[in-house]
Amino acid sequence: MKIKVVILLLISVLMTACGREDYGKKQRGELNTVAVSEEIRVNNSEDLESFEEENKSITNTTEEEGGEYQTEQQYSNASICFEYPAEWELEEHQGEDGCCVRISAPNEEDGTAFELVQGEAWRVNYDYTKEDYAQFLSEKYIGLEISDLSSVMIDGYDAKKLQFIFEENERKYEGRKYMVIVDLVSFEFTYVYPCEKASKYEKEDEKILKTIYFN
Repeated sequence: MKIKVVILLLISVLMTACGREDYGKKQRGELNTVAVSEEIRVNNSEDLESFEEENKSITNTTEEEGGEYQTEQQYSNASICFEYPAEWELEEHQGEDGCCVRISAPNEEDGTAFELVQGEAWRVNYDYTKEDYAQFLSEKYIGLEISDLSSVMIDGYDAKKLQFIFEENERKYEGRKYMVIVDLVSFEFTYVYPCEKASKYEKEDEKILKTIYFN
């Protein structure tokens, strides 16, 4: 009888020890699971923050790069259309021989302007040389210097590009004149801006030209 009691006590002690060991393993397992979950949560949180920062950076870059295009206005008539900065002011004058469109920067002291003169092709001569342009443009511009006369393409049409420098109110300006004939219509674009702001307005000039479309 005593032996049986001893055996039962030993079995009870062993079962209790095994139970404690299993419970300890379970507790350690739960702690490990919590630790892993916390690490995953932290990593996910850091990844999310990193993703949000990258996405924010991409969004800002896209807005900066595309912002100018999103704020443009469009001018169009039966023969041509093009885009220009939204804050610029537009004036249009119709005449018997055609039309004149002038778009100027909001800062009047700047003197920056883009002008389109549209008329009948037979009235113009695009075979002028540098000397020819220097002669008749000197009547309009003071201290005129012709810097370049070359060929370019505008909306798939051959065009001439004339670059020149002149003075006005003791300030130097650069002028770019583009001339093209489409069917029976002539188009002359003149873009004028201060020389010290060339890096800014050269980009505007190129951007406007890229949007020109002849109907």
